Amino acid sequence: MKKRAAALILIFLLSGCSQIRTDIPTDTDIIPDSIPPDSSAFPDSDTTVTTSSAPEQISETSSASQTTTADTSAPETAVTSSITTVTESVTAILSSEDELVSDADTVMLSDTDTVALSDTETDTSETSAVPLMQTASADVYSTAMLSDLLSGSGLTLLSDNTAVDTSSVGTFETQVLCSDGSSEFPVNLSYTVEDREKPLILNGGWDIEHELGTPFDINDYVGYADNYDRSPVLTFTGNVDTQSAGSYPLSLTVTDSSGNSTSWDVTVNVSENISDGSDTDDSFTNFSDFTAKYAGENVRFGIDVSAWQGDIDFEAVKNAGCSFVIMRMCRCYGEIEEDAFFSRNIDAACAAGLDVGVYFYSTDNSPEDIRADAAWIADRLAGRQLDFPVVFDWEDFGTFQEYGMSIHDLNELFVLFNDELEKSGYSAMLYSSKNYLNTFWSESNKKKYPVWLAHYTSSTDYNGSYSVWQASSSGRIDGINGNVDMNVQYLDR
Repeated sequence: MKKRAAALILIFLLSGCSQIRTDIPTDTDIIPDSIPPDSSAFPDSDTTVTTSSAPEQISETSSASQTTTADTSAPETAVTSSITTVTESVTAILSSEDELVSDADTVMLSDTDTVALSDTETDTSETSAVPLMQTASADVYSTAMLSDLLSGSGLTLLSDNTAVDTSSVGTFETQVLCSDGSSEFPVNLSYTVEDREKPLILNGGWDIEHELGTPFDINDYVGYADNYDRSPVLTFTGNVDTQSAGSYPLSLTVTDSSGNSTSWDVTVNVSENISDGSDTDDSFTNFSDFTAKYAGENVRFGIDVSAWQGDIDFEAVKNAGCSFVIMRMCRCYGEIEEDAFFSRNIDAACAAGLDVGVYFYSTDNSPEDIRADAAWIADRLAGRQLDFPVVFDWEDFGTFQEYGMSIHDLNELFVLFNDELEKSGYSAMLYSSKNYLNTFWSESNKKKYPVWLAHYTSSTDYNGSYSVWQASSSGRIDGINGNVDMNVQYLDR
């Protein structure tokens, strides 16, 4: 703006100069009608215009030199003095603001005495003020509104208070209209979405047994996941000699793409004799004892079964005091496979007057697979009425990293499973152990959908919401040979 002001002053002063010039004789030997194209538009203050019979020339002489035409020296001196005054005035204005006039900022006068500013100058009288900049941050996958990002700024949001996209990490910008209580103005809102959570250890491995003489890969023994990164990196220090029996300590670290890391220690025991991991505990609990222990208002008792139980006498099960049975309908290891006993189990259980539900054991890791499986289940049920939502049972956490998913991904697959079932009139229930309900499954899913808790203990200390509790895997009931899972249902939850 100071440069523009200088230009306007220049016009004003030059207007005075043109009036002086009208009093000067028009003899071309004194002042040329035009200035040659290659000459300066404004001679320096120590430059005097001289003439001869030759073509017009502008020559520089000392400021003390005198012109040879006495009767024209006064007008020329007036012009020179005016030009000097103009130059000194413009210089003073610019110098007072410590500004330098570059070639791009040169003020050019047209024949009509208008001022043209270069592209580097902005006439702010015709444009709005530059928007303010406000910065904020949010956690990836968090629920954040535009007003949340302005919290603490002293500004009031006037634009629609829409949700911010936090589905990926990075820095993003949007413009919103705000007020400070006295005026309204645009604000450029810059926000950074960050992943600040450490990777989760799902299976620490701890005391690992490895067979002597076989290749060793630590990923065969541990499981880990990240809330955002689908491929966190596992590194370790230490050495395992698979050719020599012994115990080998390792320090493990898993790091995600944002640099968050979790570390822990394991011991690898290399030997010839490796246990098969089978449970040799032959203890069991009678169903009658189970029901007596947890009897109360708004509770009832049931079992869950699969092909592992073989042929079941559901009439005997009903007479033993069982109210419901949840049965495996299918499982998926790449391809969906119906439980070999599902058809006879559901028909016999319904005939015996038991309430029935079904569960789906899944290892799916893509939306396409989940949609296909939900469609298969709905088609197979063919409108049959169930007394429970269809149970989503995903529990292969031992080497979870092999599935190429994040924690968020699997939570979203469960939601998708429910949404697809709802298209056919069914809904979903989430089955999981206490550990993974606490660490893996999202709070929003646990609050929105019914939960079937698996916690084998005499009294669960799980603090979340659940409507069915699988309290034992070693139950005995009439009508079934061998052990069976026993459950408590809470009718007021």
